[in-house]
Parts: sequence; C-alpha cells; structure tokens
Amino acid sequence: MHGAPYVVWAGFGRSAFALLQGEPVAFRSSPNVIRRFCPRCGTTLSYEKEAQGSVTFAEAARIVYVAVATLDDPEAFPPDEVVRAGERVSWLDLGNSIPMREILSPTAGHLQVGRIKNGN
Repeated sequence: MHGAPYVVWAGFGRSAFALLQGEPVAFRSSPNVIRRFCPRCGTTLSYEKEAQGSVTFAEAARIVYVAVATLDDPEAFPPDEVVRAGERVSWLDLGNSIPMREILSPTAGHLQVGRIKNGN
C-alpha cells in the first residue's frame, strides 16, 4: 500500500523489465498480489499480480506495475487513464484531460492513475 490518495503506475512486460541495482523487499498483500518496497526507506516500488484462472489476472501476471515517481525520468510516463475513478477522495480533482474508468481498459497503454483497493 502506498498511503497516498492516488499513485501513478507504469506497466512493463515482465520480460522487458529489470532492476538495475538493489533488492526490494517483497510483501504479499493478498493471495495473488506482490508489492515491492525499498528496504531502506519503505518507498512503494512495484505491484504485481500472479496468474490466476481469469483472463484479467493472466494478462496482469505478465505486467510489472512500477510507481512512476520512483523512475529516473517520471516525466516520460504521463498517465493515459484514471482507474477506479469512483473511489477517489472527494477533494481530488484530476480534471478531464484523461479518461476515467472503474477498471483498467484493455486498450490502455498501462500508464494509469489509480487506487488499489483491499490489497488487490
């Protein structure tokens, strides 16, 4: 969990993603979700779903979601949709510049602003 009202994630194919240095701490927040954190400061680094029976989980299992603010160049990864828009806090105004959805669009570029509810 990140404790913020929203987080921007960038999704990368597992085979195309590698950490260049360090070893994050892994935490299983639910049976099919692994979150990784910096072992020194606790910063949220990534979110991964493990494969399950449904297409949604199978698709997600091929993607590592990385917290954009932790990247060397976060400006290179602007979000292309807001996920779980109905769950945002009332005082958060994200404007109308990107689509707002309740679930991740299958055609999205896997760059998203979203809240992860109940460890999923």
